[in-house]
Amino acid sequence: MRAFVVGVLVAVAVLGCYCRRCNGQEVAKPAVMTSTEVSQWKSQLFDGLNQIKQDPYNTVADLLLLNGFGLKSIPKGKETVEVSADNKAKMDKVIKSIKAVLGFAIIRQAQIVQENREAVDAAIASATDTITDEKARKAFLQKAQLLRGE
Repeated sequence: MRAFVVGVLVAVAVLGCYCRRCNGQEVAKPAVMTSTEVSQWKSQLFDGLNQIKQDPYNTVADLLLLNGFGLKSIPKGKETVEVSADNKAKMDKVIKSIKAVLGFAIIRQAQIVQENREAVDAAIASATDTITDEKARKAFLQKAQLLRGE
């Protein structure tokens, strides 16, 4: 056993170490962020988004694709670009998350309308009584029926 340990030490001394640290590939420790730091990051993000005048959604999507998912460029026309399987999975996960949030928002809106059915009915009745123009009243009632889900 002692000979084995000595052999390994001599081999490391002669051949050098091949671990990440010795080869300059320091293993990065995860960054720890407080809720204040996350809030500040979001605030800076929102401030930046509010200042983008031309097509902010497209700009943010491009930045996310390039910086967040590692695309080398944004393909145009028939061009293609390679993305790692992990990053493609992350891209798909973001879209699923957005769709889930939208789904929950639609469900919540439907619940609010259902919970306030009496208030909606009273508002419709009141508005219908005050609209004197028949064409406007008919258009309003059609919209009200859509709101009621009829």
